Amino acid sequence: MFLALQEYKKAHGNCLVPQRWKENRTLAEWVSKQRMAYHRAKLDINRIRRLEALGFNWDPVTNRWEEMFHQLVEFKKEHGHTNVPERSGKYHQLSNWVRNQRAAKRYKRPIMLERAKRLDEIGFVWMLVEPMSWERMFAALVEFKKVHGHCNVPQKSREHKSLEQKRLGKWVNTQRTQHYRGRLRADRKQQLDSIGFVWNLRPNLASAR
Repeated sequence: MFLALQEYKKAHGNCLVPQRWKENRTLAEWVSKQRMAYHRAKLDINRIRRLEALGFNWDPVTNRWEEMFHQLVEFKKEHGHTNVPERSGKYHQLSNWVRNQRAAKRYKRPIMLERAKRLDEIGFVWMLVEPMSWERMFAALVEFKKVHGHCNVPQKSREHKSLEQKRLGKWVNTQRTQHYRGRLRADRKQQLDSIGFVWNLRPNLASAR
């Protein structure tokens, strides 16, 4: 099996045999067993030395995290922030990793207890766009009506004159959706009604007949 691992490294440049490698599942299982034995202090010292001489990685998941964390630190040094662009070919892997960190914390995965602290230390932004309060968005809608004379904020992005108006358009659409599904609070509906909010922009076909 060690010889098979040597051949794998010659072909792939590393010893990171996938856990479910179809080409040689026996090798994949053997590699996994070596790591388990190592972490349980049950692997012979001579075998440890031979595997390490081959460049064997005992904890690829943790080491991968450390590698990506280092890349994020370097990214911040160059750009001054940690908001890695999601659609960047240059930072494709790093952007995916950053997104996974946010998801891991959102789902409160235990492993993030320590990792989140390290990310906080470098000024990591956990939420790119902070959610606006309902009251603040309602106030923005009131201002929109003062200027335009109605509450029908355009939904298509090309019609928006600013990012704020784009967000307001999405918020308005959310209010209509929640009302349609019966999930909008009565007091909020009342507030929107008070400024002439239109709940259904589609023409009433029944009344037109």
